[in-house]
Amino acid sequence: MASKKKIERMPKKKAPVKKKTPAVPAPKESQGNVSITLDHITKIEGHAKLTVKVTHGKVESVHMAADVGLREFERLLEGRSYIEAPEITQRICGICSQAHIMAALQAVENAMKVKVSQQTKTLRHIILLSSIFQSHVLHLYFLALPEYLGFSNAIDMAGKHMVEVKRALRLKRLSNDIVETIGGREIHCFTPLIGGFSQIPRQEDMAALAKRIKEMKKDAELMAKLFGRLQYPSYERKTQYVSLKLKERFNYFEGPLISSAGLKAPQEHYQKHLIENVNDYSSAHELRLKNRSFMTGALARINNNQAILSRNAKKIIKESGIVFPNYNPFVNNFAQAVEVVHILDCLTELISGLKLTDEKPVHAKLAKGRGIAILEVPRGILVHDYDIDAKGIIKKANIIAPTTMNLHNIEDDIAGFLPGLLLKHTKPETIVAEFEKLVRAYDPCISCSTHFLEVEWQE
Repeated sequence: MASKKKIERMPKKKAPVKKKTPAVPAPKESQGNVSITLDHITKIEGHAKLTVKVTHGKVESVHMAADVGLREFERLLEGRSYIEAPEITQRICGICSQAHIMAALQAVENAMKVKVSQQTKTLRHIILLSSIFQSHVLHLYFLALPEYLGFSNAIDMAGKHMVEVKRALRLKRLSNDIVETIGGREIHCFTPLIGGFSQIPRQEDMAALAKRIKEMKKDAELMAKLFGRLQYPSYERKTQYVSLKLKERFNYFEGPLISSAGLKAPQEHYQKHLIENVNDYSSAHELRLKNRSFMTGALARINNNQAILSRNAKKIIKESGIVFPNYNPFVNNFAQAVEVVHILDCLTELISGLKLTDEKPVHAKLAKGRGIAILEVPRGILVHDYDIDAKGIIKKANIIAPTTMNLHNIEDDIAGFLPGLLLKHTKPETIVAEFEKLVRAYDPCISCSTHFLEVEWQE
C-alpha cells in the first residue's frame, strides 16, 4: 500500500512559457538569434536573474527568476504560537519589515476576533504609511534616479547632484524617526503587539514629528516634480492593475480587492481570484488573475484610487502633464513620488488629531479561526493568511508578497518592450541596461517573493 508523506522539493521541469509578440528584425550582429542572460540585476532589493531568448526577431521566452534559496518562513510558523507570528514574519525583509508585522498582527487579530482601539489603529496607520514613504525614498533616490541622470550609483551621482542626495537623506531620516518613535526602532519594531502596543509614544514626541513633517513637505513636492520631469522610455502595455479599494486616504489596511478589469471581491476570497503558479526556473511563485498577469504597487493604487489622493498630490500630477490611469510601467517611479506627497499629507492629518492615552493592549482570547489580512505596502498588496487552532497554535500559513504578484507581469512587459528595443539598438549592453531599468521600475523585493513548493509524495 502506498504511504504518503510531505516533502519539500522544487517542481519538475516544465516547458518554458512562451510570450507571444510580433516578429521584428534582430540585431545585425545576431544573425537572427539572441540569448541574453543577466545573472545579477543590480540596484534592486535581493537577487534576480533574467533570461531572454529571441529567434529570428521573435521573442521565444522571458524568464524572471528569483535567485534566492530556501527560506521557509511559512513553515517556520507552523506549530508555533500565534504570539510569535509578528516577530517571525517581520524578519522576512529588512526593508519592509513594518509591512509584515502590521499584516501579521491584523491576520492574527482577525482569526481571534480581537477588536483594537481607534488609537491603536491610528498608530498603525502612521507606521504603515511611514514605512511606504521610507521604502519609496530609498528606491527612488538611491536605486532608480542615478540611472536617469547618467550615473551608475548614488555615490557617483552625489558629486553633481548633492542637493538631491541631501534631500533624500532628510526624507529618509524623517521616515525612520517616525517609525522609531512609535515602533521602538527603525526596522523590526518591537512595541506593536497583538491587541495594541507595549508602549505608547509621548504626545510631545508626536508633536515634534508633526512639525518636521510640515517642514519636509516642500522636499517631498520637489522630489515628485523631479520624477515628473524625467524622460521615461516610451512604452505602454495595458495590463490589469490590482489594489485595495481605498475608502479613506490614509487607510491602507482595509477595503475589497479590486482590479482595473472589473474585479471587486472581499479580502477573504482572494484565493478564488489570485491563482499561484510554480515555475521550474525560479524559487518564487507567480500569480495570475483571470489567467493573466497583473501589476500591483503605487501605479496600480493611483490608477484605481486617484480620487482619494490629497490635494497636493493631485496638483503634482496635474503640473507634470502625466495622465492617470497610466499604462507605462516606468511611470511607477513617478507614482511612488506622488504617493510620498500624499502620505505626508495623510501623516499630518493623522498626527494633528491624535490625543494619546496610556492604554493597554486588548487581551486575545484563545479561539480557533482563520485570519486573512491584505494590506497595501510599498510594492503593492501583501497577503498574510493564518489558520489557528483552539490552543492558539498556527496550523497553516500563507504569505504572498507583492513582488511575487508582479513577476509574471515583468516578464510580459519585457516581452512587449523588447521588439521596439531591437529596432532601435544593436548593442547588447544597451538592451540589457533598458531591461534593468524596466525591472527596477517595479521596485522588486526578491527576498520577500521566494517560496518552495509543498508536494504530496507517494512511495
